[in-house]
Amino acid sequence: MIVQPDFLDHFKTTMLCDMLCDQCAPLYLIRLWGHCQSRKTHEFDWVSPLRLKAICKAPHDAVKFQEAMVESGYVIIENGKTIAHDWDDVNASLIANWERGKKGVAARRAKVGIDPKSTPSKPQVERDDNSGETPAGPSREEKIRLEEIEKKRLEKAERLTAWFEIIWTMYGKKGTRATALGRWLKLSEENRTEIEERIPAYVASTPDKEFRKNLEGWINPSKKMWLNEIVNKTTANHKKVEAEKDYSEGW
Repeated sequence: MIVQPDFLDHFKTTMLCDMLCDQCAPLYLIRLWGHCQSRKTHEFDWVSPLRLKAICKAPHDAVKFQEAMVESGYVIIENGKTIAHDWDDVNASLIANWERGKKGVAARRAKVGIDPKSTPSKPQVERDDNSGETPAGPSREEKIRLEEIEKKRLEKAERLTAWFEIIWTMYGKKGTRATALGRWLKLSEENRTEIEERIPAYVASTPDKEFRKNLEGWINPSKKMWLNEIVNKTTANHKKVEAEKDYSEGW
């Protein structure tokens, strides 16, 4: 999935944030686009506000949320369909790869006499213990199956990398990007969702980056620091100063 470089600062994104009074609005769009990629389409045969809200995991009134998405120009409702506006244009190369992949797999299956619509099964290969010969390499059908697995793996990696770019920007780009991305890819979907939901509060509590942990440490799967209690550093420092004041003068 492709995310435009100016996505966060685009006037449509700003409009959506203002209409919802929510700076996390870009995350709702990323979820919608991720849904488009997983379903391999940007048009859906439904217009339910509740369904759109559920897909985007938006904590807003369903009808008002749908109205904001439409008004900002990210969603179109017409002819009984919900359409992610311009998603197909931005991801034209991805869609073209899908089409080429479908044609290529279908052609290879047809060439070896396999129904293009069938699901490949793992062939059972037996070793000839009497001859001592090692079985031949994977059949064409098995190669097709492996190609499909690899394709899905790459699509998932692309989706998670695009998601990470949003997280990296929200966090203020503090830390080592490559290390943080590696740890992000090792997280579960549940952990990733928890992280993106807690970032706004944590970043707000550490306006001075000096007090903010590097992203790769904060999302380390073995420590799960994002689950720690969030303490406002500014408030904490203010309380410390107040506690250390000498009020004896004047008594």
